[in-house]
Amino acid sequence: MLEQTTAVSVQKSQKGSLLISTSSAYAIGVMMAGAALLAYAGVAWESNNLYRFLAYLASASAAGLMRIWTPDRKGSYSLASIYFLLAMAVCSFSELAVIGFVSVAVESGVMTGSRRDLLRVLFNASAMVVALTAAYYPAYLMLNPNLRVLLPLALTISSGLIYLAYTFQLCGLSYLKDKEPFFKTWDKWLMNTFGYHLLGSTVAIILSVDQRIDDWKLPLPVLPLSFVIFYYYRASLLRKQKI
Repeated sequence: MLEQTTAVSVQKSQKGSLLISTSSAYAIGVMMAGAALLAYAGVAWESNNLYRFLAYLASASAAGLMRIWTPDRKGSYSLASIYFLLAMAVCSFSELAVIGFVSVAVESGVMTGSRRDLLRVLFNASAMVVALTAAYYPAYLMLNPNLRVLLPLALTISSGLIYLAYTFQLCGLSYLKDKEPFFKTWDKWLMNTFGYHLLGSTVAIILSVDQRIDDWKLPLPVLPLSFVIFYYYRASLLRKQKI
């Protein structure tokens, strides 16, 4: 998924009291929301198939490394959305929240040496948990056996909600931190990453009609296909940037 650089800054006022910047307050708010949702996921933990949960967790984390960078190198996007959407169809919300947090933490680079890098990881991962929460309900409604035929439609809606909710959070931080116009920044994300997201979402939606979707082994063979998409999309993007 997308990632964004994050910095929390605290300044002193003339009277000596501590003031926190608007961008820092925003970032802390997103991280607190993510922490609250993860806490809820832990308290209400539900897992019907541990092997399936671990397979999706490992696959989404691996897909998180298949990331496309924006031209300014300020953000990236991965194919973890394939596994997020499939997980919505077979996993509980608790499992989905953990899968989202861990995979984006891996994408953002959890092995970092500075406090600023750690905050970036926490912000990006928390933002994804918030986005997945917003996108989970349409897919959840279609888990009823009588409505299962509408699951591809629900995942299509969820795919759009994931992209909008996540990119809007990141663009909001850019606006507050760097004073970049919101929709100018979002247009940059859209031009460079939406096609990648669309390809991944299409794969997930097609796979959602497979009768073996409940099989814990399903996400593992999808990884080679994910790499093929990553390789050719990155090559296409690099060619466009050289023109």
